Amino acid sequence: MIICWFAPESPYYLIRKDRIEEARVSIRRLGGNKTDDQINSTLAMMVHTNKIEHDLHAGTSYWDCFKGANLRRTEIVCLTFMGQILSGSTFAYSSCDLTLYVYLLTSRRSDVFLHYRRHE
Repeated sequence: MIICWFAPESPYYLIRKDRIEEARVSIRRLGGNKTDDQINSTLAMMVHTNKIEHDLHAGTSYWDCFKGANLRRTEIVCLTFMGQILSGSTFAYSSCDLTLYVYLLTSRRSDVFLHYRRHE
């Protein structure tokens, strides 16, 4: 936990918060022996990527998952997820746990029974 105090902020986080100069310092600290030109080009690429992501997500909502081509993608993902759950794989892969649990219960019972029989 103490190490987190000394870790630099993420440059992408700083760029998203419009703290460009702090992002430059963070890139310099994370980059090691990078020249100023390399740091500036990295910073420019990050700013450009942030702008593209911002423009891409502007005006979108969760409702868009159920429209047009995204509806088909949403259906495929939901059916795939439901197929994993409803196929019974939970029971198939947890049978070992159930068997082990039952074995431990029966072995405990037999130990208790044998212990009881010895003291009679």
